Amino acid sequence: MPPPPGLEDGPAGALVASAGALALEEDDALVQLKAEEANDAAVDAAAAAAARSGSDLRVLVAPTGGGGAPAAAAAAAATSAAVASAGAVTAAAAAAAGRQQQEEKQAGEGAGDLDAELDAAIDQFQQLYHDAYLGRGLQHLDEFASAHPGLSASKLSDRLRARHGLDLALLRRRSELVAMGLRECANDEGWRLIQDVPGGLRLLYRHGPQTETAHCFKAACELDCELPELLSMAREFDLVPTWNSYITQTDILQITSLVELLVYASVWIPWPFAHRDVLIQAVGMDMLAEDGSVAISFASPEAGMPEDVEPPAGYEGRTHVQILPGSCLRMVPLPPKSPGGKTRTGVVVVTMLDSGAWVPEAIITFVLSVFAPFFYTAVRNVIDSAFDDPSSPLPQRIAGRGELYGVMAERIVHFLSGKPDEP
Repeated sequence: MPPPPGLEDGPAGALVASAGALALEEDDALVQLKAEEANDAAVDAAAAAAARSGSDLRVLVAPTGGGGAPAAAAAAAATSAAVASAGAVTAAAAAAAGRQQQEEKQAGEGAGDLDAELDAAIDQFQQLYHDAYLGRGLQHLDEFASAHPGLSASKLSDRLRARHGLDLALLRRRSELVAMGLRECANDEGWRLIQDVPGGLRLLYRHGPQTETAHCFKAACELDCELPELLSMAREFDLVPTWNSYITQTDILQITSLVELLVYASVWIPWPFAHRDVLIQAVGMDMLAEDGSVAISFASPEAGMPEDVEPPAGYEGRTHVQILPGSCLRMVPLPPKSPGGKTRTGVVVVTMLDSGAWVPEAIITFVLSVFAPFFYTAVRNVIDSAFDDPSSPLPQRIAGRGELYGVMAERIVHFLSGKPDEP
């Protein structure tokens, strides 16, 4: 750094103008200023140079040579000015240091406050996810991140994993699959109508477009059952073989939350398919306020069997089909047919599967026309009988999971009264 105006570099790291005038000494540094040049600017520069280290400052008057009384007077004036200037610089430096310490303290406290707010936001997300409000939970996290621009995406994701063991990227993907499934349920463009029975089952088919071996099926109907009852038929997956003889074996491999399961099933399908096994990741979302429905997305995990899950016996030797993204069950609460009666449920289910082999569309249509009505009849039979007997397995499960089915029943009451829970 160059010396202040009027000074030049000297030996031993000192700043020297000439000998025999005013000397400012601070530790091992020496600042000398000619008394006759001791104007305000020069004194300020010398004092600042001496005070930079924050040490005590000593001012020495050492007049030599022929300066005489004028020189001594100038030196004395310079001494007073230097002392005052050095004191001001030292005080300013101390004040700046204090401000810096205060700012650092506030920054530390601010970081602590942000961490506390982040933990609260993450805990709220976990609760929303547990309550089947995954979409709302993700919206809540996104709003929190927008309000805190300094919060990195990696910190948010890492904190969620550390605090609740949840993978944020994976949950975002599952929310996207629900949205994709709802779009498929709502749009019939590109689908071919197979049958449409008034008051009964409406059935559609589409080949692809995901792959050459992809086949897509859509069924729609209205059922005289309350939504929690229908939800239990999907959620209580281990009971499916008791009412659907085409499903010969089921396994619940992992339960992530009340509305998210990894399941495995063996399905008997008419010729030319025979037995096929399927691995399904299902996640449910309450979309009553947003879409007027409760939706369940179901698809084979894109990465296959998770490493931390024990596969069923004989898994490797079985023939599997893949359930493709976009498969979805959409359930809409409907009012009773007559005042005081039971509420009903409108249903649309889209199943997209990759058979792994090319099959003529005519055969697919035939199998669909046999399998779908059978499944529909099986569901109707359960609705007509199983829920009237409180000792039956499904009503017992409903009674035992009040935190799911009881809460959902309350939400449906709000929805049908025109007051859906606010997002």
